[in-house]
Amino acid sequence: MSSGPPWTLIAILGLLLVATAVVGVVLLTRVTTVGSLETGDCLSSSALAAGESTLDDLDVVDCTSAHDGEVVAVVTLDEEADETAACGSEVPPLDALAAAGVEVRPLTEPGTDTAGDPVACVARRVDGAALTGRVAQS
Repeated sequence: MSSGPPWTLIAILGLLLVATAVVGVVLLTRVTTVGSLETGDCLSSSALAAGESTLDDLDVVDCTSAHDGEVVAVVTLDEEADETAACGSEVPPLDALAAAGVEVRPLTEPGTDTAGDPVACVARRVDGAALTGRVAQS
């Protein structure tokens, strides 16, 4: 019998640690640009829950877990529309969302509001409470 470290156990624990890190990266994706968002993405963000429109702490998460917002449309600004008007013309019926205590806010890159820029239209609860499930059904 050897009195050295149990190398097999150390190797297995190392593999489990690496696997856990990989799964964490796959399940939680940090958003760095509005252009990387897609309709149906669910988002977690303390800033979004507070009603702010920033990418500082925005993560794409599984829609079955509690989340702060859902991308209901991704649009491109045209010459005539601002980001709020662009979202208003592309999202599910706003009256039905408002009746459910949900609002749609535009999310843009900081300092961008010109024609051709992407805008993510994000539904969130007006009271800042977490959403569960999808706002917009596919």
